[in-house]
Amino acid sequence: MKDQNLFAISGMPRTGSTLLATMLSQNTDIYTEGNSGLCQLTWDIHESCRGECAEYLSANRKSAGTINSILSALPSLYYKDVSNKYIFDKGKTWAATNNMELMRRYINKKPKIVVLIRPVMEVVKSLVNLQIKNGLADEIYNNLSHPQSSSILMPFNATLNALNSKSNEFLFVQYLDLVEHPEKTISKIYDFCDMPKFNHNFSNIKQLWKEDDSVYRLDGMHSVREKIEIDDYEVEISGVIKMRCNDMDEELNTAMLLRLDTPLKLSKLRVG
Repeated sequence: MKDQNLFAISGMPRTGSTLLATMLSQNTDIYTEGNSGLCQLTWDIHESCRGECAEYLSANRKSAGTINSILSALPSLYYKDVSNKYIFDKGKTWAATNNMELMRRYINKKPKIVVLIRPVMEVVKSLVNLQIKNGLADEIYNNLSHPQSSSILMPFNATLNALNSKSNEFLFVQYLDLVEHPEKTISKIYDFCDMPKFNHNFSNIKQLWKEDDSVYRLDGMHSVREKIEIDDYEVEISGVIKMRCNDMDEELNTAMLLRLDTPLKLSKLRVG
């Protein structure tokens, strides 16, 4: 990616990545869009080169350098129409150990990942609320909103991996800080990424990029309001799911105290 810097945003769904991307995109030097396929593509092609495709590569005397060239070219191909100086790629599991290894090997030897953190209970509650609004009440806890699903568990484990590491490649941003102190939070991101500061507008947010939420069957999942605020609503969470969320939040809180010396912050949403 000539003359461009690629950073990543990692974390569970409903942790503020769309809000963060929307605020960052006010700066015309920065490009962000919806959830990216770059991380998954990098992993899939890497695994194919080591698996089913390995025989063909070997038979045609394709060296490791060829594989390196293919994977290293992916970001430029994925963002071929982007000319902005900085790119923030939204991938929920960039902070996972294996994905970080691929990032260092093929994309950036010194990656910088913004890891968004929010209590799992609030993440599940927000997803359940969206399902109810979209007439999917009969699918509550199936796949998307279930803590044991890949949509939550994999990015949760990626977040824990980042917290448990001693790497300086991560900047941890709690959802509550992003919402209540956006200016301070954005300033930290600029410092972390070594970017010149920009005067952002936090009182009148305009969403320039919108994902097609019909793909997820959850209208409004990636919508950002002009005013930054936390929704206040009631959602009934089943006992088993609540226990699982509490266990995961305890694990998350312990990791945060050890790494950051700060607890997991709750936004005090009402949970049934």
